[in-house]
Amino acid sequence: MGVDLATSLRLASKLTKTSTFLCPFLSINTLFKFDRFRPESGYPAPYATVYHNMALLALKGFSSLPKNCLSLCTVFSAAAILINLIRDLTGKKVSQYVPIPTAMAIPLYMGPYFAIDMCLGSFILFVWGKINKAEAEAFAPAVASGLMCGDGLWALPSSILLWLELGLPFA
Repeated sequence: MGVDLATSLRLASKLTKTSTFLCPFLSINTLFKFDRFRPESGYPAPYATVYHNMALLALKGFSSLPKNCLSLCTVFSAAAILINLIRDLTGKKVSQYVPIPTAMAIPLYMGPYFAIDMCLGSFILFVWGKINKAEAEAFAPAVASGLMCGDGLWALPSSILLWLELGLPFA
């Protein structure tokens, strides 16, 4: 009792057309339901500001950006390409000390706690590698994944700072 290829392709085509038709309506309803710009909304969306500003940029063009934003984006993009070229063209001894631009950009997107987690995790991996290199190489990906998917290393210091009621600029 199998389904032949032609039947499954027709079904996939119908589902694609249906989802393409429904997507704008569902998107608009979802936007109004989870709109962070409406104070009466009970469901704030943390990344709503980012996507809202991306939509404004798409509508208004580059003239809506701050004064030197496009110049800074160009310079930092060129720097990232240059750093990647340096990393690719140098030998393994040198390239291991050259940072990866994508990895440096993650904290800008994820938040500063992620940078602290990565720094502490790198330090722990460095010390672990000095103590037992084989074990560190074997378990480093699993430990790193656990730290990234879980609360991370910054959860404990963050909780202590919150408990001590220390605010900005310290915490």
